Amino acid sequence: MLKAKQEEERKANEKVFIEALREHIASVEAKDFRRMIKTIPEDGPLHFILPNGRAFDTAEAFREYHEPSYYKDNWSIKFHVRYTDIGDKYGFALAEATHRETDEQGIETIHKMHVSYVLKIVEYRWKVVKDHASTLEKITVDKNAKS
Repeated sequence: MLKAKQEEERKANEKVFIEALREHIASVEAKDFRRMIKTIPEDGPLHFILPNGRAFDTAEAFREYHEPSYYKDNWSIKFHVRYTDIGDKYGFALAEATHRETDEQGIETIHKMHVSYVLKIVEYRWKVVKDHASTLEKITVDKNAKS
């Protein structure tokens, strides 16, 4: 009886984790800043590392870094979750991401990355508390070039 209840709680916890992860990813893909900030802690630690090694340590710094880009039309990002490992209080997810950005000269950068997420239960909800992106491949394409 106790094992069945524990298994039921584990499955429910995993479901809520997956829903929180999907909400975070969907808000980033939709470039919906107000929606995205609901998936991170309001304040306190949030460790964020860019592919170039630049790091941030707080939820406030994470928001300040991301907010300006969410209002630009020159980029998009798509994620594919490859792996999750979900515990009682912490969970991990590994995703592949493809970020596309076109500059004013028509040069498109396609940046393929691994993104590692750690979610933690904060204020009774799963929240992203660690976000680390690593470059897999980065290419540029001149959309103005004649073939």
